[in-house]
Amino acid sequence: MDGSFIKKHISKADLFLESLNYDSAEIYYLKVIPSLKDKGNWGLYCSIVNKYVTTLWQQGNLVEAEKIARGNLDDCYHYLGSNDPISGDCLLNIGATLFLTGQAGMTTEYFKKAIHVYEKSYGHWHTSTAKAYEWLGTAHESVSDTTLSYYYLSESKRIWTKVKGVNHTDLGDIYRYLGLYYKRFGKLDSAIHCFNQSKVLFDKKYSVNNYKSVKCLNNICDIYEALGNFDTAFILYNQALELIKNDDAPNQYATMMTLFNIGEAYQRTGEYYRALQYFQSIFPLYLPSFHDENILSNPESIEEYPFHIIKILLLYKARNLIFLSNEDTLNRLEYLKSASSCYDLVEKIIRRIETSINNYEVLLSFESLNANIMLEMAKNALQLYILTGDTHYFSIALNYIEKNKNMASIKGLNLFAENSLKIPEEIKQKRILLQDDYNVIKDLLFTSRDKNQLDSLDNLLLDKKIELDMFNWRASNKYPAFKDLNWPDISITLDDIQMKLKSKQALIIYAESYIDYILTPDEIITIAITKDDINYFMIDGPRLYELTTNFYNLISNNDQKSRIDSTGYLLASLLLEPIGKLIENKDLIIIPSQHISLVPFDALPEFSSDRNLMSYMIEDHSIWKSYSINSFLQEIALSQPTNVGILAIAPGFTKANKMQIAMLAKRDTSLINLSGALTECREINRYYNTKLLTGFNATEQEFKSLSGNYPLIHLSTHGVPDTFDETMVSLAFSNQNDTKEDGFLNMYEIFNLDLHADMIVLSACKTGVGQLNKGAGNLSLAWAFNRAGVQSSVISLWDANDYASSVIMPGFYRYLSKGNTKPEALRKAKLDFIKSSDEITSNPYFWAGFEYYGNDTGILLQQNKIPYWPLTGILCVIVLFLYFFLKVIKAPH
Repeated sequence: MDGSFIKKHISKADLFLESLNYDSAEIYYLKVIPSLKDKGNWGLYCSIVNKYVTTLWQQGNLVEAEKIARGNLDDCYHYLGSNDPISGDCLLNIGATLFLTGQAGMTTEYFKKAIHVYEKSYGHWHTSTAKAYEWLGTAHESVSDTTLSYYYLSESKRIWTKVKGVNHTDLGDIYRYLGLYYKRFGKLDSAIHCFNQSKVLFDKKYSVNNYKSVKCLNNICDIYEALGNFDTAFILYNQALELIKNDDAPNQYATMMTLFNIGEAYQRTGEYYRALQYFQSIFPLYLPSFHDENILSNPESIEEYPFHIIKILLLYKARNLIFLSNEDTLNRLEYLKSASSCYDLVEKIIRRIETSINNYEVLLSFESLNANIMLEMAKNALQLYILTGDTHYFSIALNYIEKNKNMASIKGLNLFAENSLKIPEEIKQKRILLQDDYNVIKDLLFTSRDKNQLDSLDNLLLDKKIELDMFNWRASNKYPAFKDLNWPDISITLDDIQMKLKSKQALIIYAESYIDYILTPDEIITIAITKDDINYFMIDGPRLYELTTNFYNLISNNDQKSRIDSTGYLLASLLLEPIGKLIENKDLIIIPSQHISLVPFDALPEFSSDRNLMSYMIEDHSIWKSYSINSFLQEIALSQPTNVGILAIAPGFTKANKMQIAMLAKRDTSLINLSGALTECREINRYYNTKLLTGFNATEQEFKSLSGNYPLIHLSTHGVPDTFDETMVSLAFSNQNDTKEDGFLNMYEIFNLDLHADMIVLSACKTGVGQLNKGAGNLSLAWAFNRAGVQSSVISLWDANDYASSVIMPGFYRYLSKGNTKPEALRKAKLDFIKSSDEITSNPYFWAGFEYYGNDTGILLQQNKIPYWPLTGILCVIVLFLYFFLKVIKAPH
């Protein structure tokens, strides 16, 4: 194909693309791409491939679009360089495909990188830069990120206006996206102004019959619905359908959007059956093999289009089926079963997206976004259990609740699938190295305070995220099972749980659901399971939030015991009263939701029928927590550490060190040296073979080098909150003899540790307090150590009292040495403290903050110390023997 022919085809394709005729543009671009590649004209080749990709995702061909865009990025980087504007166009295309498929986590990273490339190539005031800001703002708007969405959209409009003028036709998209922002956050006058302005510009640019104006009409209808003017909305929807009918280049998305919004309008007016008819009519647009008009029928598979649009469609269909089931009780079971089928397909789409995620940050954001959906699906399954008595539905509910916590270690290979996966070792190691690099940069960002350095690290992290994402995509395409290294598809059943539970144990699971834009929980699902019984009930969210917050504040601030107890009693009634009979005289394993993770159940008062008086729960129950159902069920075969014993650490601090810690921890410098810490560690040495790191030798560098070799680690130090985010706590070490580390071990550094420990004891302040995530729960330091390979942990929920810690911790190890399980050993140590306490130290502030997460096993460590009392007894026998022996010798014969 000669140059003039190529040029002619490209011109035709460009005209079709500009006039929104994507199918025709696709054909002409495809004709010239092979020739451009053969000629090695990489600049033009990569540019045309970018345009070809645009035609694909505009038509909804997202799988092919992402595949070609990612392949093109490799060519762009290799032949043109990562900072070429054509590379920027490719990054923007990848971001667009991820946005449309619902992969929100990495979407914004590709858009940010595109902005960086455009600003480096063109400067800030350029249409390409404006378009990238537009996409980035829209992505943040879609996940309700108010501040960032408004910033990016406003900046896009500012650039467009300066470069093109306020009424230029190229501003149609930005006006519409700003309208979506205003609509989402209730600024309806501003929203309708933007939508009308956008439609005027689209009509002017493309003529009246264009799909972009159809989108604007749909958005305007939403405003009328919000104002209760449904008659006007339905008139405008009919106009939109006419525009679609008359459009020379009909658009699949605009058609779907109109049918979907009409269905949603009927839902809002309570006409659920009609709503379902419209939702049902959308399926053939994306799933050509499914044409069933029966509202109870669902696709058998979503593999033809397993993306965000189908997920939303299935969710709305399920909700309307549930609404209909409340009206038509005669057919309620059939409606709920059909809804359950919808939810099952939704879960498959979520699962598909989840397996493409490659770092904690993105995963946690994804889990938080989908937490409410999972609980919505769980509630429907529980309703089916009530109606049918079939425990299969109870198991389905448990799986949905568990999905947001079903996370294997990203760095370590998951223990379920490793043996069955045939993936080359170099691929596994490359993944680990990339993730380690990512965590190192996150650590530097966390500790740096220099603005120039922060900007540089932000760009470095952005590049590392994209490198990791591209590696993950290539490896997953070549080795499909690669995705399961991160996210094993584990299914649990009620039978699994009841088989694992002992006769005197009860498992209690809490899960919080939220209303959009509200930060406090709306309601809490509570499930209780024993060896032979199950129950569940709902808790009022606002009331729970009020009581948990008050109880935590009272107890952590050492308030009056009577006030703590009265609030605790109200909280205990809310959390446990409906299952009181079920858990009576039982040991309790708690899988807490984010806010309930801050509740020390040991200190909740309850009425003891045996003693006929009020007592703390610790007196009648052994209570411990677990991160998830899967953590509870796992029987982990740990790698054997090289040393058999305990690594016990009690740092000492220099004057400068003390001042730094005191400022961060908001404590007096006189309180920084923990006299009890050294006592703790020396007491541990009485019972177990212990490697002691104390004083200035207890450095972060030394801890990192030794921690992977010990089955049990004891850290007696300060938990220090970050200046800008108090939920991010670091562990303080001595920095006197440490030339490599800063003396503060944070979450991202913990992720990079290669640990094999059965337990870590974090005898430090607030090691059980972290950022609260709607999916994963409490992201504390203990959670981070768990992700790094530690199976169980002892943590503190507030500033640990040095005296209490120096008494309780040695008692804990003493009971462990006698063969008690870890949770029972901690319970007995705390009970001993309570029995020996005075009026002041009996306050739960002193003893209730120490909690245990993990299994209920003991520890198998060599006790090479000769116990004190047996030794005393032996000495007594020897002394008596010598006494009588000498007496016999001296006696006269």
